[in-house]
Amino acid sequence: MKKVYDVAFFGAGAIAGKVAGTLQRNHRLYLYAVASRSKEHAEVFARKYGVEHVFDSYEEMLKDNTIDLVYVSTPTKSHYENIKNCLLANKNVICEKPLVGKLAEAEELIELARERHLLLVDALWTMYMPIMERIKREIGNLGSVKYASASLGYPSLIHENGSVKTRYELWDYEIYPLATMLYLFGEPLEVTGKTRYLKANYAVNNCSKLVYGKQRIRIYSSLKHRSSYVLVVKGTKGILVSRKWWFGNYPVYIWKFPFKITKINFQHENTGYEYEFDEMIKCLDSGKIESVQYSFERTLSVLRWKEELNI
Repeated sequence: MKKVYDVAFFGAGAIAGKVAGTLQRNHRLYLYAVASRSKEHAEVFARKYGVEHVFDSYEEMLKDNTIDLVYVSTPTKSHYENIKNCLLANKNVICEKPLVGKLAEAEELIELARERHLLLVDALWTMYMPIMERIKREIGNLGSVKYASASLGYPSLIHENGSVKTRYELWDYEIYPLATMLYLFGEPLEVTGKTRYLKANYAVNNCSKLVYGKQRIRIYSSLKHRSSYVLVVKGTKGILVSRKWWFGNYPVYIWKFPFKITKINFQHENTGYEYEFDEMIKCLDSGKIESVQYSFERTLSVLRWKEELNI
């Protein structure tokens, strides 16, 4: 009989709720525990999703040796400290994207996971979706790629009492087009870009070019402006287009020159979060400490190029 793994929720926000709803249908993962900055909030979360235990604090939860896996969904700026505390408590971790914002932080956490032989997974959900492998395969049929672009921009700034704030950071958006292009085309020779800032070096827009010889690969992200949300790849034999590709369940259109147009539809089995947790189960079953689909090196690669772009 296959083991059922006990999952603890480190944070009880909106994304954690979507994940909990997804895991209710997964027979290998049990909603065991939850903790939040507010115990009352954690109790509401537990009642809604059928989580067995509510803890007064994150520290108390991490003392529970029953827990097999901790899902971290706190704000990005807290990830480094939260993940480190989980690993020091000898807990396997899956952390909502972005894993962290600095390369050095990721390197330290990965080394700690290796030292303690603990699973650490970067939950950039798009990279676990089956449609991404299909897109990469279809790009191989487009001939020599001349141009590609991906954009994700959504107005997220809040103007209040003469100041500007947001609950997101540009990196929360930028990670999608950057990670996607690195997956589809590999490591570039260099990256160049321009980032616009508000006060206190708060990045709000980035437009960048990934250099692969003669190919023109561009990415765009914004907290200020709505973008086209489109992934486009143009080759000598055709064009691939997908809107809101990072959701993994929007149509992919392929126009093969001169006249053939194909539409690829893909529907998630659940919410789209199920794939990263299916990967977690495979890793836990086999004793692996990193994902095959989204390895430590891929996480580090994305952060290296992020720092080159000074985002």
